[in-house]
Amino acid sequence: MVWSISALREGRADLAARLIEFPPEAVQQKVGDQLAIHAWELETLVNQLILTAKTPGRRYYPCRTFSTASEFTNYLREAEDAEYAADSDPKKILNEVHRIGQRQFPWQRQMPNLPDFYRPIYLYGQGGCAEAFEAAHQLTVSQFALIGFALYATFMGRPYVDRFLDLTKAGISPEQLEAGLRLLSIHATDAPAALRRIVQDAGAGAWPMAYKPSLLRSRPVLAFGTEGKRLRAPLPHLILQRVTFGLYYDVFQPGGGLRNEIAARFERYAADLVRAMMPALDVEPPYVYPAGRGRQIDAPDVLISQADKLAVVIECKATKLTFAAQFSEDPSIDAQARYAEIGKGVFQVWRFFAHCRLGRTRHQITPQTRGLLLTLDTWLVAARELQAHVREVAVELAAADPDILEEDRRPVLFAAVQDFEGLLIRTDEQGFLQTLDSGAEERFLGWILPDISRDLEPVAERKRYPFSPEDLVPWWGSFE
Repeated sequence: MVWSISALREGRADLAARLIEFPPEAVQQKVGDQLAIHAWELETLVNQLILTAKTPGRRYYPCRTFSTASEFTNYLREAEDAEYAADSDPKKILNEVHRIGQRQFPWQRQMPNLPDFYRPIYLYGQGGCAEAFEAAHQLTVSQFALIGFALYATFMGRPYVDRFLDLTKAGISPEQLEAGLRLLSIHATDAPAALRRIVQDAGAGAWPMAYKPSLLRSRPVLAFGTEGKRLRAPLPHLILQRVTFGLYYDVFQPGGGLRNEIAARFERYAADLVRAMMPALDVEPPYVYPAGRGRQIDAPDVLISQADKLAVVIECKATKLTFAAQFSEDPSIDAQARYAEIGKGVFQVWRFFAHCRLGRTRHQITPQTRGLLLTLDTWLVAARELQAHVREVAVELAAADPDILEEDRRPVLFAAVQDFEGLLIRTDEQGFLQTLDSGAEERFLGWILPDISRDLEPVAERKRYPFSPEDLVPWWGSFE
């Protein structure tokens, strides 16, 4: 039923019609439609289904009708409303907007899309990360991505497949397929205990069901029957999410060298993206400069100049969102160390402005020089209070540095890399700089960059994304 509703949402009504009865108005649903069942609600329903103990015997709900899906969606919404009414604090309503955004915005992006396939493999699928993944799983990142891509394509056309499907024509042996399935799937009988462990490890036992962790993010494929012969993927898009963004959790080791490798690659990605998308701007490589008192300090990660004047200073933060940073009732406390790292990034931009003013760097800033904090995850989307908290962290750090004056504490915008890409794809150099200028205005506080640009100028012709996955996974382009 969930697979069918997902197919309806995406316009594959001919496939859904083989499995479920539905009214014409349910096809290609949009947010706000009367019959809309949202993808994030489907994900929550699947997780609740996994957690609910099953009583042996006959099932009484006709899961081949859209009306049943609507009925359970309405139950879910009523339960979520009741949880919010019981636990909400009117003083923290803006934090609630942040939690809602973290749940809904990823599903509202166009999926799949080329940047979200290329970028995670670029970051987590090369160098030491690729070596660590292959050593741990006897499978290359390229092979894992191909298995995920093949399964995604298959599940887009049907709700279940045989575990022993043949991918040899795609260059995947049965042993490699099984290695991939060990990462992608879990048997339905093991799923409840696994999901409870995930919830417990995240400290999310008391959170509302809407914000609890999802098993489908780590195991998007559920196996049924003897030896798990039948595979189901109720939300096929999460397979691609697992073989791209999910690579991080396969390779990352706290305190290890891979964290620095990922951060350095993120900085290169941001610089290369600006060079490719904004050719009229100059992007300089990072450098180290003497900052006084015997210190050597790294300049911010991406320095963008226009007509020999420093136009944009970008500090990149590859810090990953935790469940607490996304969904706890007070992320600034429950994920304090993570948000402190984001605040440190703002401080680093201010410190560079101060050192430019004092003549310690290669650059001179102008009144038009902008600051931007670029994050790998969607840290501060629709989160005014959290943005204010991050700035307070930066102010506290700046107060301890005598070099930083009030004039150095310029507005620093926040952008997730997906939104940064979206801005560069839809505008030119002038529109890019104008968007950053406008983003510092009070009326745009909390807005994402593409929406600011859209409000300022008509939609321009979208540019092509400049990178190809074929540079990372050689099988790209080999299949229709």
